[in-house]
Amino acid sequence: MINPDFRVNQRGKTEYIGNIYGVDRWIGTQGSNITVVENGIKTECFDDTHNQGVKQFIECDMDLLVGKAFTLSLEVDTTEVPDEYVNVSSKYHWLSVNNINHVFIVKKKKSSEILSYSGTIQYLDGFYKPYLLVRLNTLTGTIIKWAKLELGSIATPFVFPDKTTELLKCKRYYQKIGVPKGSYDAIIKNITSYTTASTKQYLSFYFNTECEMRITPQIKLYGIPNSDAGYALAYIDGNSPHITRQWSYGISHPNKKSFIIVAYNESNDKRFDAGIYTYIHLVFYTNSGVELDAEVC
Repeated sequence: MINPDFRVNQRGKTEYIGNIYGVDRWIGTQGSNITVVENGIKTECFDDTHNQGVKQFIECDMDLLVGKAFTLSLEVDTTEVPDEYVNVSSKYHWLSVNNINHVFIVKKKKSSEILSYSGTIQYLDGFYKPYLLVRLNTLTGTIIKWAKLELGSIATPFVFPDKTTELLKCKRYYQKIGVPKGSYDAIIKNITSYTTASTKQYLSFYFNTECEMRITPQIKLYGIPNSDAGYALAYIDGNSPHITRQWSYGISHPNKKSFIIVAYNESNDKRFDAGIYTYIHLVFYTNSGVELDAEVC
């Protein structure tokens, strides 16, 4: 699995609510709150009658895996599970691989406990057939420290992967290129070309992604446009947004490795001075940039 110890968190939030991608390859299951904590993720529910958690789609050649044994293991911390959940047969951790389910009853609180079970890989019907679908559904208040899926019927010790390697894996699916919240260091992209049209003027900015993505991603700019509180065309020092004309922005020629941001001058004043535009750059100020999303589902 990618990001098995939850240390990569490119979206940068501390909480993810509902059925959305959160800590990179992990998706919250319906009705869950996922809180990022120091030693993993903590699962919470919208109500206290269900056990909810996270899931991950793993791309693979299912024809090579169907019928083979697997073992799913994970380490949990149940010290924050409510007292009324302990020693109750209806309260449990529910784990699943391709809808092959296993239940662990929470009989007593432990600061650290390794859960594991084995089964045989089967196909999932319909949309999910090309993937392995792993679910980690735990009682509200449980901290999941890590999770591991392996072939065979024996759970081997978990070895924390290299974080840099895991980050590159995650970036095949999702990247943010820009300035993090609270930083005022501008990212300046030089103009690579400009053209004129009867109603608009175009300036293009070429970006390389940090690594090749799994597919051509969905691309969008985030932040406040035409503002030094977001992103804007600015003069070469990056400190003075060019606000005398009305600008809009779009994406062209996207692929798995690169894309172009196009700035359109939509002002009524269509005068074009090449000398001026030579000194204009695209600047991303605080908490702005480009989001690249090539997720599976």
